[in-house]
Amino acid sequence: MEAVARHLRDRAIALGVASDVEADSFGRSAFNRYYYAAYLAVRHILEPVIPDLPRQHSTLPEFLRTTVRKQLGKRRERASRAGDHPAAKASKDAKQAVLNLAEILVAGYGSRVMADYHPEIPVDFGCQDFKLNEVRCTVAQGWPPKAKHFANIIAAAMRQTDAS
Repeated sequence: MEAVARHLRDRAIALGVASDVEADSFGRSAFNRYYYAAYLAVRHILEPVIPDLPRQHSTLPEFLRTTVRKQLGKRRERASRAGDHPAAKASKDAKQAVLNLAEILVAGYGSRVMADYHPEIPVDFGCQDFKLNEVRCTVAQGWPPKAKHFANIIAAAMRQTDAS
């Protein structure tokens, strides 16, 4: 999915303002694919350790912020009581990773909705790195690797604290 997003980004840049309509479509599609690359990676990494992970895009960030952070807090307490300091630290780090991941998913989802449902807001090619509604494409390009990073921290903590 990331490779598709990169291809779409490169095509949008190549077309630039010379072909407003086509460039706009490729640019929008790049934002869309970067979001989906992040979202699908999160699902792939977290579903094995969080079986009740919601599939509805709009509810996932809040589920992470509430349910998963609460679970991690309980796991941290349990690990601390057991004297398992590495597991307690992993849970603490994962609670922060949850917030970071939720932020990425909210930003990505917002851009995806903007790209898909608001064609009246054009992609801005007035700078070297095009943007949609003030979100630069290079920011969107960072969503998948960052999402994977934070999801892996969360998954590792969930696995590590299962035994605590």
